[in-house]
Amino acid sequence: MTTDADLQAQLVAIFGAEAEERVQAMNRHLLALETDPSGKDLDEQVAGLFREAHSLKGAAGAVGMAQVEAIAHRLESVFQRVRNGTLALQPGTFDVLYAGVDAIGALVVAVGGDGTVHEVAATRAALARSADSSAARNHSSSASFTAISGSPAST
Repeated sequence: MTTDADLQAQLVAIFGAEAEERVQAMNRHLLALETDPSGKDLDEQVAGLFREAHSLKGAAGAVGMAQVEAIAHRLESVFQRVRNGTLALQPGTFDVLYAGVDAIGALVVAVGGDGTVHEVAATRAALARSADSSAARNHSSSASFTAISGSPAST
């Protein structure tokens, strides 16, 4: 007989595999956009990023991974702003978006129980540093980080 704990462990394992695929897809979309941010595939790449973030958000919520859900939600919000034309993709913005995607990857690895919780803390610190340096260079990057980090200014 399967217990609730067994079922939860199975769901988390399935989520982990799905999340890894979605993180890889988001990195591919970001790289394509970074290579040609005003290219003909802009709308398609941003839509793909939005879709991946949205799916990650929902799946993370279903397995109780609130931190992944929160970061995915912030990424989704940034991608929506890009889709709406209220946020331009600048070099600093990409740094913050990659950091957000990397944070999700680190959180997923940490849940695997292999003792990488310290990597998550380091990733979160890198997000904060990225935001600080991006804010000094570019207001749009700071707005992106605010949307990802969930600071009071963005809620």
